[in-house]
Amino acid sequence: MGGEGKPVKGEPAVGETFPVRVAARITGLKPELIRAWETRYGAVTPSRSAGGSRRYSYEDLRRLRLLRDVVAAGHRIGGVALLSIAELGALIPSQPGPDSPLIDQMIGVFEQLNAREAGRLLTGLMAEHGRVEFAKNIILPLLFEIGRRWRGGELSISVEHFATEMIRSTLLPVITSFDASVGAPRVIFATPSGEPHDLGTLVAGIVTVKTGVQVIFLGADVPADDLVQSATNTGASAIVLGIVTLSKEAAEQRLRDVRDRLPAEISIWIGGAGITGLVPLKGVRRITNLDQLEAEVTLLTG
Repeated sequence: MGGEGKPVKGEPAVGETFPVRVAARITGLKPELIRAWETRYGAVTPSRSAGGSRRYSYEDLRRLRLLRDVVAAGHRIGGVALLSIAELGALIPSQPGPDSPLIDQMIGVFEQLNAREAGRLLTGLMAEHGRVEFAKNIILPLLFEIGRRWRGGELSISVEHFATEMIRSTLLPVITSFDASVGAPRVIFATPSGEPHDLGTLVAGIVTVKTGVQVIFLGADVPADDLVQSATNTGASAIVLGIVTLSKEAAEQRLRDVRDRLPAEISIWIGGAGITGLVPLKGVRRITNLDQLEAEVTLLTG
């Protein structure tokens, strides 16, 4: 993917880099500004292709996003360009974490099992933060904390189920609220057979929608035959599979089942807490964070 040094399709890319057009689309910065920040201030140091073109790593994309947000917060680029990732992060108001009052407030509302109040809170936060940022920066840490408290016995199964369904009902309409252009690449999001936890995959689909692809969300526990049929019937460019609680052996078998039946030109990308320790499989690429997923999908859009 992405030009010189292109890896075998679907295999993990070590030190993968992206052209300036992808960096611009991912960060929201104009190519001219990215180059100016590089040449005048040393903000990033991209590598070069054999032909001399700039190539940006995941770390470069992360730095550029942080610099964008720090400058938007009122800092001058000349004063912050050489700061570390940690120093840049400290200059940006922190997003809600597991211990934040907002997360506590949301879980408190869920514990009341009041659908009207929970719905009002979720939709209000989505309107305030925007659909993508709400899903990425509020729902993901919220899901993490709900899972932690449920496993620790701090939340009942009824509250966990209630919260999950409220979040799902809020997020599902977001997938269909973005209009992809005619002919846009299609990407399928699902979890494989035996994996019931699909909300993280749903969030990943929402984050991906803004790249311009057509997201097809199939939900949880989708058999291999259905995944393959859906991908081939829709002409999908890739399938993104979330793995959370499947055992290592089951996950590897599900992935082999899909990869063996799927045309080679259709990529398989996997993500989620359950991919740690999985044996690398030819034709299956690991996605370790949403920035990487967004960069990979952006390459599909040309």
